[in-house]
Amino acid sequence: MPAAERAPTPHRRSTAPGRALGAVLVSRRTELGLSRRQLAERAGLSYPFVSELERGAKSPSAASLVALARALELSPAQLLTRAEQPPVSDRQTRTDRPASRDADAPDLVDLTALVRGLVRDELTSGAPDGAATNGAYDLTIHALRLQALDTLRSMHGPDLELDDEGDIPLPMGEVMVFVRAIDDPISLLVMAPVLVDVDDSAALVDRLNEINAGVRFVRFCWVRRSVVADIELFADPFVPEHLEPACHAVGRAAEQFLGDLQADFGGEPFLGGTRPGPPPVARRGTAGYL
Repeated sequence: MPAAERAPTPHRRSTAPGRALGAVLVSRRTELGLSRRQLAERAGLSYPFVSELERGAKSPSAASLVALARALELSPAQLLTRAEQPPVSDRQTRTDRPASRDADAPDLVDLTALVRGLVRDELTSGAPDGAATNGAYDLTIHALRLQALDTLRSMHGPDLELDDEGDIPLPMGEVMVFVRAIDDPISLLVMAPVLVDVDDSAALVDRLNEINAGVRFVRFCWVRRSVVADIELFADPFVPEHLEPACHAVGRAAEQFLGDLQADFGGEPFLGGTRPGPPPVARRGTAGYL
């Protein structure tokens, strides 16, 4: 069969994690004896939003995933692990089958998307999806987000758009740079997930500390099994001329050290694929470096 016919469609790949996670939310909520409305209240989310999550009609942002995990008395990692496991009936049915891939099962691409959200949640603050937020906060962050988008469009073209979480994804060579507006103080976080599925170790922390000691401005960290490079730009006032150099600096640093870090510590490049490798970098109060 031609490869094009074997490949799962984008629609099926994008909806599988939502259905898997929705089933876990229902199962865990039932274990705890919670109603859907009680879960929504515990997590600080709206009832309709939780309902859509449980039905698999929506996927949560990183912030809402963390809020749901806490409400269900789990860590985000435990919640994701449960979502990765097929139902018992599916596991029993598949024991006699060859190890062929189910197109609807979560795969590395789906899990990488969830990891990306968790990484950004760890690095930033903000209200989860479906939560009631202060109007002034929303207006300030929204205005900054649009200013950043306009600035990057002027250099990279009008096709740039905000993603579902309000971030600006910007391809930079072999990595993807994300720009997010954050509060307290109002800032722009420019970050690039470098590797995902990387185990924590003293050697990794030492390497990131060594990198950060030798590089200015950009910083590397390990968080939720991912290596991330970032810069934080204070944005009160917003200086458009600072944003493009920051994006290039993060992208170059992420590319520079991708290969060496993968060779020494494993993991997968955020954008997939493999490459030989390069060198060193960090951020405020983030896990994974001193």
